[in-house]
Amino acid sequence: MGAHLGDVLVGAIVGTRPGHCHLCQVLAREPRPDDPLEAIDWQFHQNIFEVHRSLDDHAWIDKVGTEKALHGNGIGRRLVDAAADALKHDAPADLVLECAPDRTTFYIGLQFEPVTTFADPAGPDAVLMRRRIG
Repeated sequence: MGAHLGDVLVGAIVGTRPGHCHLCQVLAREPRPDDPLEAIDWQFHQNIFEVHRSLDDHAWIDKVGTEKALHGNGIGRRLVDAAADALKHDAPADLVLECAPDRTTFYIGLQFEPVTTFADPAGPDAVLMRRRIG
C-alpha cells in the first residue's frame, strides 16, 4: 500500500493477512546465505521467527516507510491504520511488527503494545509490538 502526493510516492507499507505471515512461511525457512552481510538479515529473520512462534495466527507488517522530509504530517499513521483495516480477517487477530526501540512511542500512539524484545544483529535489540484487529 502506498501514499502519494500527486504522482510522487511519499510512503509505503507492506504487510500480510492473519495466517499468511510472510516471515513465518517464507523468510524464516530460507537457508543461511554465504554472504556475511546477507547473513545478518537472515539471522534477524530467524530471531523474529522465534518470537512469532509463540503467537497464534497473526497479521504482520514488514515495512513502513515515509519520506523523511514529510515526517510529522501523519502519513505513517494513516498508512498503518489503513493497513490494519485492510488486514482484518474473519476473526479478531493480532497485527504484529518489529521496530527499533526509538520507534515504540510512535507505535504505542497507534494502539500497539510492546510484547517482548529480541536480538537484532545489526543494532540494538528490536521490539515486537502488537495491536488487535478484527
